[in-house]
Amino acid sequence: MKRLVFGDLRPRFFSALAILGILAGAMVVGPWGLMILSGVIVGFLTYEWLTICKIERRIIFLIIVPTIFYAMYNAHLGFLRLSLGLLIASASFGVFLSWFAWHRRFLWGSLALIYFGVPFTLFAWMLFSYENATAVLIWIILVVSGSDIGGYIVGSLLRGPKMIPEISPNKTWIGFLGGLLAAVLLGGLGYKILVAETPPLYMSVAALVVGLVSVLGDLIESLIKRYHHVKDSGRWIPGHGGFLDRFDGYLFVLPVIVWMIHAAPAMFNDFAPNIEEWWLQWTS
Repeated sequence: MKRLVFGDLRPRFFSALAILGILAGAMVVGPWGLMILSGVIVGFLTYEWLTICKIERRIIFLIIVPTIFYAMYNAHLGFLRLSLGLLIASASFGVFLSWFAWHRRFLWGSLALIYFGVPFTLFAWMLFSYENATAVLIWIILVVSGSDIGGYIVGSLLRGPKMIPEISPNKTWIGFLGGLLAAVLLGGLGYKILVAETPPLYMSVAALVVGLVSVLGDLIESLIKRYHHVKDSGRWIPGHGGFLDRFDGYLFVLPVIVWMIHAAPAMFNDFAPNIEEWWLQWTS
């Protein structure tokens, strides 16, 4: 059993290293580096989505992706409500066309505007409107990755009863609890790693919410793939599958994080806003 687990972990580990390397490079460049990387991810996600939904990719892709890019660009300027309104209006029009013409490509294409457009538009707003966006992103990655890896290892080693086998046959309840525990521990430690003055208990509670939402995003993506009789969204990332398989949890977590920023802005305000200040505070 251990050989199976760690054999499966090897490609996942090296893929994660590659992703972290690219992400670190984007962080060094700054908000625009992360913005460009987000645009690339949106392109891959949309391509995989249209493939899963068996939609003619060329025309719909050239509609969905530029619309999301335009919403992200306006959000980075501070026009968040306008950007979200554009996405909702465009998606509503697509749903109307689906009802009017009864063509599935309009319906599923419209869902992509919400599924991908809203999270990445909120992320673009956070990058340019929130001083501590980079530090918050690092915390998010710690929590979501901890939930994913912790759930995978604990579930593979201990197995136990299946969680929702008709949607995600590999998820177990013990793996779910192990993932949440890892998320809470890493999220609570975030107050020290990111030099935050927020009490670790509050950070742990926030991490618990993020961990739960991440699992929800994973289950919804699995449900969509089940509906379309697809196992993996793609084969771009060894050990993970496609971009949608890797980023499904983040699509639901990002809106929750932006809501937390609005509801309790002081929670993240004490994070060191940049690498230089973080290093000075960490080493002092």
